[in-house]
This record gives sequence, C-alpha cells and structure tokens, in this order.
Amino acid sequence: MAQEAQTVMRGIAAWWLTTGLRITVILMVAGVTWYAVQTWLERLVMRVPFDSDDRRERARTLARAVRAVLGAVIVAAATLSILSALNIPVGPLLASAGITGLAIAVGSQALVRDFVAGVFILAEGQFSLGDVIRAAGVTGTVERITMRTVWLRDQQGQVHVVPNSAITVMSNLTREWSRGVLRLTFALDHDLREIQRALEAMADRLTLQEGLFGGFLEPPLVVGPVDFTAKAVSFELTVKVLPAQLHTLERRMRLVALEVVRERELSLV
Repeated sequence: MAQEAQTVMRGIAAWWLTTGLRITVILMVAGVTWYAVQTWLERLVMRVPFDSDDRRERARTLARAVRAVLGAVIVAAATLSILSALNIPVGPLLASAGITGLAIAVGSQALVRDFVAGVFILAEGQFSLGDVIRAAGVTGTVERITMRTVWLRDQQGQVHVVPNSAITVMSNLTREWSRGVLRLTFALDHDLREIQRALEAMADRLTLQEGLFGGFLEPPLVVGPVDFTAKAVSFELTVKVLPAQLHTLERRMRLVALEVVRERELSLV
C-alpha cells in the first residue's frame, strides 16, 4: 500500500515537473502578456495629446476593441499550448474550430461589417459627439459612438440607433462652420433694384444683431437672382456662422425678412 502511494506521488511529482510546470509557465506568460497589453494601451491613450475629450473617447473605444481582439488571441494561443502540453491532439480541434468559425462568420456577417465600419469611423474621425449628421435617412445629434452603432437624437427627441454598416453616405451638418441660407421669391412686377435694396437692408439688420450669434464668420451676403420664372424672381441671403448658432440664425433671418418685406410692401410668392 505504501509502495503504491509512493508510486502515485512520484508520478504526480514527475507530471508536475514536466507537464504541470509547462502549463504553469504558459499561464504565467499569457497573464503577463495580457497585463502588458492592457498597460501599453492605457498609457498610449493617456500620453498621446488630444485636442478634445471626444477624440480621447474615440481613442479609448478603439483601444477597447484592440484589447478585446488581442485578448482573444492570447486566450486561444494559451488554450492550444495547454492542450498540446496535455498531449491532446490539436489538429482535429483546429479543424472543427475552423468549421464552427466559418459557420459563425457566415451567420454574423452584419456584425462583422458593423465592427469594421466602426473602426474606420473612429479612426478617421468622420464625426464627433455633439455633431449633427445625416446618415441612413436619419438626421440628428450624435450622442453615442460604439464599435457597432451610432446613436442619434432628432429634433423631436427620438433616439435612433444606426448600425455602422448602414452608414454608406454621411453628411456632417456641423463640421467647423455652417451657412444659413434664406431663399426669398418675389413677384416679378416689383422693381429689381427695390428688391435688392430690401435684401441689403435685411443684411444690415442682421449685422447689427451680430452679437446675438457670437459673431459672424463671414458678413451677410445677398446672392441673386438665383432663379426666375415668368411671374417671380428668387434671391438668397446667406450668412456663415458657427454650427451651434445655425438654428438661432435661421429663425432670426426669417423674422428680419418678414419685417423688411412688410415695411417695404413687397409681395412674396
């Protein structure tokens, strides 16, 4: 009995000094590698200077994605190494894993497309939190960007979750500057010079109210005639401002236009 126990103990010791030690080393290497990856990504995000919190948040999202991918690689490599140390054939497992992976890839093509599109959106900085964009038939303010979706809130307060792969064409309505455009169509029986003077009066009033918008990036500009028919002629009044002031500016432009049109007894069509 004692001899059998000694034999078992010697067997356990021999296994530990060979296979057990190899498994321990594999786990330690995997753990150290995972810790090094996490630390490197965190320090990289913290040390790189960003000109806005939004850019730093995008970098953190990308870092999380890279960390997840590298983590999966480390776990897979450690698992295969441990199975090999246990003398378990890895070939059949790899073959079955390849078939399973193919089935999963076919069934999750949309998810993969969302992920890849999300990487490019974040890396290229196509839009930022707080921007107003038009994508996938939806216009709204960007409230959240993830590796799979973009969250937009429209003017009615509704939140739209748009998959990244659905964003084939995107229009950023608030990148750096915006232009307010007011088109006015007058009856053709008015004197064009009178119409021009009325539009210039609108531009002058907007200039006097410039402080309401934090300053214009460009002075108000009268453009036209931009179109005409047998009974009407169209002009445009344009002003370049910061994106945050666009809606306020457009409302003020309409109000000033109504005031001047009434004062000068002009007819809009």
